[in-house]
Amino acid sequence: MTHQHLRIGSVPYLNAAPLVHFLDGALDATNIDASVSIQRSPPSQLSEALQRGELDIALMPVIDYLRGSGVYILPDISISCVGSVGSVLLFHQKPLESLSRVGLTTASRSSVALLKVLLKERWRVDARFEPLPVVPDAIPDDLDAMLLIGDDALTARKRVPADICDLGNVWHEWTGLPFVFAAWIVGDTGDAESLYSLLIASKEEGVNRLQEVIDAHVNVAGMTADEVAYYFTHNVNFDLGEEHIRGILRFQTLCHRCGILHGSTRGLTFWDPSAI
Repeated sequence: MTHQHLRIGSVPYLNAAPLVHFLDGALDATNIDASVSIQRSPPSQLSEALQRGELDIALMPVIDYLRGSGVYILPDISISCVGSVGSVLLFHQKPLESLSRVGLTTASRSSVALLKVLLKERWRVDARFEPLPVVPDAIPDDLDAMLLIGDDALTARKRVPADICDLGNVWHEWTGLPFVFAAWIVGDTGDAESLYSLLIASKEEGVNRLQEVIDAHVNVAGMTADEVAYYFTHNVNFDLGEEHIRGILRFQTLCHRCGILHGSTRGLTFWDPSAI
């Protein structure tokens, strides 16, 4: 096999650290004849870069795959939760059933779609939405609530004076299923075999050497070592198994019902590692 250059897109958030922290070591361990470049961008930007052919694979919002982006989903790896996620948070000043104007992060699409599903299907609320171009220190006066994700949410939960609703927890209590925010999506130019070998090895190394990942990320979003450890072990889930897939399919159905997805339902196409 000729030398490859693998162009990988990952999010610049704490939740991805166990998946990519040992990427260089995984490259050496798998003996793949390749070099790697990593673009770190908000999830919505990664989806666009994959569509333009600037990346071979991206850790991108599942909702964008359901809308048609990418070719394959890599199995066994995700950014998901089974209960509280800790970093997809709705800050609100009114009861959830009374919300009318909600500010939305522009960084993510899966989280925004999840909120819209919960508002319409769980809380029976018909709210208006406004983009949040910057992260405010408090809920703006003209809004009832605001959605923040990632490190912004982790930081804001300590300083924003508001009630906080963890969307991962609401989803799990409502459906009994995991929620998958992002997965590795292979684009038209991606060599799925090499990418899977590299990224599953990187994930396994990150999980097995989690304390090293924790030590390297103390003070991210103002978190202590104990808080980072809790986040990695109790909030974020990195698997993509049968229950996760059921969660994606339930989410897809609800997005169609709410008008977030249109047209025919896209099937989930996973790359098969048994082909290696």
